[in-house]
Amino acid sequence: MLRKRSILFIPILIVIVTGVLFLRPSPKSPSSSVSPGDPGAMDADRAAATAAIIKQYPMLAKANREARLNQPVSSWEEWVRARTEVSVGGMFSGYYEPASFTHEEYSEEYERLYAVWTEIAEEYSRRNYPVPTDGTHSFIPHTPLQRNMYEGPQTVEAIMAALDDKYENTFPRAAEMEETYPRESFLQRVLDKGAVIKEYSDYEYWMKQRDMLLYRKDRPKDWQSGGYGIPVTTDFAEYEEDFLERKI
Repeated sequence: MLRKRSILFIPILIVIVTGVLFLRPSPKSPSSSVSPGDPGAMDADRAAATAAIIKQYPMLAKANREARLNQPVSSWEEWVRARTEVSVGGMFSGYYEPASFTHEEYSEEYERLYAVWTEIAEEYSRRNYPVPTDGTHSFIPHTPLQRNMYEGPQTVEAIMAALDDKYENTFPRAAEMEETYPRESFLQRVLDKGAVIKEYSDYEYWMKQRDMLLYRKDRPKDWQSGGYGIPVTTDFAEYEEDFLERKI
């Protein structure tokens, strides 16, 4: 099975995070000046636009997100803010043009993810996890890295009985996610399409795909665009099917 690995920040959020390539125009000499229609001028204009959008939204840049995660925090509230800022930046990374998204869209996503991370922090607190010292996941108790192979039946009941406790311990359930894409029915859906769960990472991978679907659902200009290798459609249910088929 061919599939892409993603790095999850949150349970509702299958976020696919890409870095920002920051281009600085080279100083011009009198002999290297270019006219507005030349490729060099267009590259310089694009670099200037990229710099401007990153200045307004610093978390679009991967280096800034990494730095933010490593800033010290002393409370769950500070941890929530750090995780939210980084998550939103990751969601919009790759949109370097000023007209690619609006400030309202960015703010709405911040508010949504802030609520999600708050819910997660509250769950971790109830489990008596120690307050993190920075924005990373380093505070979460974990066992030494192991593949956790799964050799049981390819049924929802058997797979979840073997693997869901570990997933739940790391990524507590978020109400919005479970209401929209319940784990049981979503897993059955991908199994019916031919997905095979051979180890824990397979299970985690498919659970994370719910994040991206939930994110794109309210952004028709994304899922109706015909991008990401998915045919143009105006029906989100059809988009979901094509999205999952492409992941198999």
